Amino acid sequence: MKKEYYPETKYSKAKFAKTGEFVVKDTRDLYKGLFVETSDKRYFSGKSPMDTGIELEKVVSSLNLKAIIAPLLAGSLGGFFKKIATSSERENGVLKRYFIQDKNNNKITEVDKPTYLQAQKDLVNTNFAQVDWIIKGPAEDMMFGKYPYEGSESKNKKTIQALESQMKGISTFITDYKYLVEDPAAAEKPQLTSETFTELDKNTQLENDRKANFDLRK
Repeated sequence: MKKEYYPETKYSKAKFAKTGEFVVKDTRDLYKGLFVETSDKRYFSGKSPMDTGIELEKVVSSLNLKAIIAPLLAGSLGGFFKKIATSSERENGVLKRYFIQDKNNNKITEVDKPTYLQAQKDLVNTNFAQVDWIIKGPAEDMMFGKYPYEGSESKNKKTIQALESQMKGISTFITDYKYLVEDPAAAEKPQLTSETFTELDKNTQLENDRKANFDLRK
């Protein structure tokens, strides 16, 4: 991990963050421990920005949480959270997705983990659900010899359908079951070189000569 350099005059003295104040920006995991704030309003774990190089992100406050989520659940805005898979999630082939539903109108929105955990404490008359989402391909169902293989698309669809009994309407809210799925890299195509084209030209010329000889015998 490349650590950005900040002179001592460009970051604050280390303070201690309690659980729920910050998350690790890359992994979205809750963070507890020492942190510093830089002059450009960024946060890093440790005693300096160069100590660990791990950047943090402030968790939305309870007041702001209600102000943001309430209109979303009321249906006046679209979804505000776009999940980005971390390197560890891509390696494991699975990630968590978090959903919140207003029980008054059944509106659903998707959030990140810190917002989800805080909403569970602060929001009332609300339904909560989290699911494992498969992102490792292949996405499509296929056959390996005589054996069928269920792709991640089918697995994710079953997960959402099963969640319908707990969160009514989720199967119409989530319809893209290939979302974030990474298919295995396609086999590389053979590279075409000048020799390849030369060989093709020879074959083409031979075929043309044969046709010409056949026409002369008519």
